[in-house]
Amino acid sequence: MNVLECYGVGTVAEDKETDSDEVQVYLASHFPDADGEVVATAEKQEITTRSPTGDTNSSTTLVSNSVPCKWMALNTNRVTSPDVCKGSKVVVYKFQGTNKYLWTYFGMDGTLRLETVVWAFSASPNISEDTPVTPDNYYMFLLSTHKKQIQLLTGQGNGEPVAYSITLDTNTGQFGIVDSENNIFSINSLSHAFSFINDEKSLINIQEKDITLSCENNMLLHGKEKINLKCTDLNMEASNSINVQTETTNWKSPTFNLEGNMFHKGNYEQEGNYTQLGNYTVTGDIGLTGNFGMKGGTGTSTGDWTINGISYLQHWHQGQHGPTSPPQA
Repeated sequence: MNVLECYGVGTVAEDKETDSDEVQVYLASHFPDADGEVVATAEKQEITTRSPTGDTNSSTTLVSNSVPCKWMALNTNRVTSPDVCKGSKVVVYKFQGTNKYLWTYFGMDGTLRLETVVWAFSASPNISEDTPVTPDNYYMFLLSTHKKQIQLLTGQGNGEPVAYSITLDTNTGQFGIVDSENNIFSINSLSHAFSFINDEKSLINIQEKDITLSCENNMLLHGKEKINLKCTDLNMEASNSINVQTETTNWKSPTFNLEGNMFHKGNYEQEGNYTQLGNYTVTGDIGLTGNFGMKGGTGTSTGDWTINGISYLQHWHQGQHGPTSPPQA
C-alpha cells in the first residue's frame, strides 16, 4: 500500500545546493539524544560490543544527526525546489516500505537565500508522464534573484496562434516582449530608450532626445484639426516627387532659394527676396511690388507687361519715320 507517512518538522543541517533537490535534515524523532549544533557532517564514533562469552570488541563508525531528504513537489506547479538554508524548517515524509525521505518547505521564516524559481502550467492537451517541461508544452514562469530576472513564456501547444516571451531584466534595467511573429518591443531604462520593430522592419525608436520613425512602404501622419511641425532646421528629401494639396499655402521667409526648374500655375504674390537658379515658367498673372532685375537668359513672354502704368504691348516709340507699329523695343 502506497501510504505516505509524515515524520514531522525537521531542521535543515546545511545550505542546499542551488542545482540540487536534496538536503540534510535533522529529525528530533530520529535523534532524540542529539545535543548541540545541528550539523550534516558525519562524525567518528567508537562503539564497544560484548560477545556471548563476555569478550568485548571496539570498532569505529561514522554517525550523523541528519538524514538525506529529496524535495517533493507537493500540491504545487513549482518545478524547482526552494533554496533552503541551514536552520530552515521543513516537513519530512516517507512512503511506507521505502527508505527514501522526502521534504517540503514548511513556510516563510526568513532563512531563504537568493532563489531561482520556475513554475510550469500544462498548456497542451497531449501531456503525459514523459512529456518534457518546455515552453512547447507548458506556460512557464521564471523568477530568479540569482540572475535578477523575471520571465514569462507561452507556447502554441494548444493551438495558440502566437507564442510570447516577456522578460524583465532588473540587472540591466531592460524590459522586453518578443513573439513568434518577430515583433519586438523593448524599454531600456538606463538609456531612456523605447523601441518597437516588426518583421517587416517598421521601426519606432525613442532614445533620450531623439525619435526615429522608419518603414519600408507607406507612412501616414493624420491630424483631423491641425498638425504642427516646429524645429530649427527642417529637411525634406524625396527621390521621386513631393505633392502638396491645399486651399491656401503661406510661406513666411526673408530669403527663398530654389534650384532647378519651377512651373507655376495661378496667381503669385511675394514679399521679400527671391533667388532662383534654373528656368521659371508661369501660367497666370504675376503682380510685383518692388524692383525687378534680370541678368542674362532668354526668357520670353506671350502676354502683356504693365510697368508703372505703362503697357509694354500698347505703348509707341517715335522713330525716324513716325511711331512704330507694332511697338518696337
